[in-house]
Amino acid sequence: MIRIRFALLRLACLALLQMGAHGAQGAQPMKPDSMPVNTFIGSQDEGNTFPGASAPFGMIQVSPTGEHYAGWRYSDARIRGFGHSFLSGAGCWEQGGQLSVLPVTGRIGSGGDFDTAKANSFDYKRYAAEYTHEGEVGQAGYYKVRLTSYGGITAETTALTRAAAERYTFAAGTGTGHVLLNLGQANERHSVVGSEVRVLDDRSVEGKIVTKSFCGGAQYTTWFRIMFDQPFVAHGIWDDRGGWPGAKGPSQQGDSRPHGVWLTFDLKTAPAVTAVSAISHVDAEGARVNLRAEGMAAGQPLSFDAMRAQAQAAWKKELGSVRIEGGRSDDRTVFYTALYHALLQPLTGSDADGRYRGYDYAIHTARDWTYYEFFSLWDTYRAQNQLLALLRPQRARDIAQSVLKIRAEGGWLPRWGYANFDSNVMTGDPVTPFMVDLWRYGALKGREREAYAALRENAFGVPPQANRA
Repeated sequence: MIRIRFALLRLACLALLQMGAHGAQGAQPMKPDSMPVNTFIGSQDEGNTFPGASAPFGMIQVSPTGEHYAGWRYSDARIRGFGHSFLSGAGCWEQGGQLSVLPVTGRIGSGGDFDTAKANSFDYKRYAAEYTHEGEVGQAGYYKVRLTSYGGITAETTALTRAAAERYTFAAGTGTGHVLLNLGQANERHSVVGSEVRVLDDRSVEGKIVTKSFCGGAQYTTWFRIMFDQPFVAHGIWDDRGGWPGAKGPSQQGDSRPHGVWLTFDLKTAPAVTAVSAISHVDAEGARVNLRAEGMAAGQPLSFDAMRAQAQAAWKKELGSVRIEGGRSDDRTVFYTALYHALLQPLTGSDADGRYRGYDYAIHTARDWTYYEFFSLWDTYRAQNQLLALLRPQRARDIAQSVLKIRAEGGWLPRWGYANFDSNVMTGDPVTPFMVDLWRYGALKGREREAYAALRENAFGVPPQANRA
């Protein structure tokens, strides 16, 4: 555990790098009232952070989407849905938001509030909910907001590494509520180029979403599975022709076409609906494996409160590895929120069974280690990389191994690795100082020969023609 006493907050990060790490293993978990993280920091102007829930280095994040290109801006007037994939602080567009989920009320049917005869009734720009910042909560591992549309609905999200949960509490006296799962729309500039969905039974839905990503980059696929804590009493699928009550699929749609599922719940005895979800970049089985491993217990979905307790306990342990003394309350919040943001990426890429999709598009297995993906190297090589090497040496070793795997499977070291391809954006050569610092901190021990060959090749060679590096 690192302890810091500071008079000026700007000296704290420098002190972190100067003092070295005493390891997170010996740190005591933070008390619930001593985790001063404000996830709204950076969510206005071009900070491009997201206020919703994520685990440390989590694969899945659940956060609101609005009209901003990066997913969310604090001043956005309406919430289009709660997406299930986000990056924090990146500068380009198309940063996730897939599987946009929104609770609503009203009649679904021909001529209804959601008119099944009109496909544009299911456009999230049209059905987006108004909300209030009053009572909104943004903590490490937990997010809460009140939607003022649809009679008033309280939305909460939480997340573990590979599974997440949402709880939607409808207004008292609401007899029937719906949950919309929108596959055809993600963030404002995140293009969905194809999707597939199937209603499995009266509690579960699964599918996949193919998107173009990050500065107009290559396509990649997100598989998902979502399970509810109570049965839905009706359902349907919408596409570019309108809505189809009772349809189960499988339903497929192409480039930028409307596509989604509505699920109807009887709220007379239980006004709150909880959804537990998991994603995978490997295949449909990966999403199922992740849901069983982290989103279920004894064959049933975890309760929202149980998952939230686990999520916040994980964050208390992570953040508790650095203790600061002195400073104003606001200074402490800024410090711990910065530390929180530093511990969000890179994202876990391997499923609970160890499988991951490599840069050769083949499926590989990480045995006894974690494969990471989404490497914003140009943004992180200066300081975040060294901080992780100090605070999280085992993660740093896995990060180093992941980068070498990218080179082995994809043919070259990455520059800005997004999912399982290199977006090749930004100038310079950030991977070289990134890897050299990991080497310097011991994260490449036993792999020095492979690392040297990769770095030398990167310095003197030319990438293959088909490689975007």
